Amino acid sequence: MLNYVVCLLWHSIDSKLIPLFRPFQTCYTVWEKARAVYTNDISQFYDVISRLTNLKKQEFDMSTYLGQVQTVMEEFDTLMPVTTDVEKQQEHRQTLFLVLTLAGLPPNNDSVRDQILASPTVLTIDELFSRLLRLAAPLSHKVVSSSIIDSSIIGSQTFEKRTYQST
Repeated sequence: MLNYVVCLLWHSIDSKLIPLFRPFQTCYTVWEKARAVYTNDISQFYDVISRLTNLKKQEFDMSTYLGQVQTVMEEFDTLMPVTTDVEKQQEHRQTLFLVLTLAGLPPNNDSVRDQILASPTVLTIDELFSRLLRLAAPLSHKVVSSSIIDSSIIGSQTFEKRTYQST
């Protein structure tokens, strides 16, 4: 019976992923490896949210469109199951807003988004905000520093003119 379950499990794994799971001999170890690899898969959740926010009926008939909506809803429910645990709900909300924040970034931030989504740990929303603000800071810092330099040059030129005129 156990061999049958392992065999069934092997046939359910995508052929591209088989090398990742080949060293494991039991269902338990395969499941543990899968859990370690796919737990907190923020990238998968990002894909679901992207599809959810980009759903349009377009040229599909209504039943196809509603089928797509149903599929995205089921994937969302799998990744964010309803729970009575308040802490878990807070975690889900933070993850949702983190992903929505990443989805709203312009295309010139694709590399930053990809780095965050590929990270083995999920950032908190505060950590995300901090990272995004640090990335934006060099641009605002250059503007501030150039205006400081400009105003200091103007101030020194004014001071030099006054000194020259008084002598």
